[in-house]
Amino acid sequence: MEYFEIMMGEALEETAYRDILVVAWLEKGEPVPATLEALGKARELADSLGAYVKAVTFAAGEEEARKLTGYGADYVYILQGPALSQYDLEIYAKALGEFIQEHKPEIVLFPAIAPARELAPYLAQKLGAGLIANCTEISLDEATRTVIGAHPMYGGEYFRLLANPGLKPQIVTLLPGYFRPAYYDAYRTGEVQTISVEPVPSRVKTKGPVDFTVPKGLDKAKVVVSVGRGVKGQEEMELVKKLAQALNAELAGSRGAVDEGLIGPDRQVGMSGHQIEPKLYVACGISGAIQHYYGIRNARCIVAINPDPTAPIFKVADLGLVGEVKDIIPAVLKELGTR
Repeated sequence: MEYFEIMMGEALEETAYRDILVVAWLEKGEPVPATLEALGKARELADSLGAYVKAVTFAAGEEEARKLTGYGADYVYILQGPALSQYDLEIYAKALGEFIQEHKPEIVLFPAIAPARELAPYLAQKLGAGLIANCTEISLDEATRTVIGAHPMYGGEYFRLLANPGLKPQIVTLLPGYFRPAYYDAYRTGEVQTISVEPVPSRVKTKGPVDFTVPKGLDKAKVVVSVGRGVKGQEEMELVKKLAQALNAELAGSRGAVDEGLIGPDRQVGMSGHQIEPKLYVACGISGAIQHYYGIRNARCIVAINPDPTAPIFKVADLGLVGEVKDIIPAVLKELGTR
């Protein structure tokens, strides 16, 4: 019945939860790739449910936001206000929470990128909503309109299916790289509306904007040599740097390497870092949990160096070298020097 009401343009009951909302992130006037994936999935769900796709974004220009209609959004809302010019968890959550309470979307999709990874669970707790985080696939029980999400566990060896029946809205975060992105239709139109958000105090003092883009050089690097927690000390780190220099490669690292101080956080690759697409990715001392793998899954060739033959990285590597970094890299450098 809801489907026909929507198709005929008749208003549904105001208290009904309906439609699919995408929390969209834009960078330099363009939707980030993970946003396009969320829009693609939202359009698929909406067509199945007979619902609208709505997108909400923060402090964007109207023409920039209008691009989201070309990617499948029927309605686009711009939350606008001085307090939204820089990301602040509490301010963004308050503005978005009030928007959701007013518009009552049935399903809310977040791309699982910073800062959405902290915003989505924070918002779900505040709203008393259901949350399924870091999904690699979602499906729909059309009889109950319940979202079922596949969540990786044990380093991606297994997946568990999660759902929150009866809780509205259903909030889902989607891991980038696992969903088909929406395609752009220049002739597609939709409604764009700007909503003014009143200034609110924050307990956080903002020192400056956060840059979530991939560092220059790393974003388009053909070869990347990456360091993990398995690299022991500065001596082995120097070997990794020599390998990177020999391959004319950019340096990157896992979260473990960042924690150990081997690489800066701006060079972190993985779920809580950047996603890259080099032709060659050399993983040195990286175990290869799914949190790291999804950041390199589009690499054309993966070479892994690790002393543990059971490390997950070897399951996705095109070439695996079992051994210590301190033993293998000198041999590789020697071989490269003879060519």
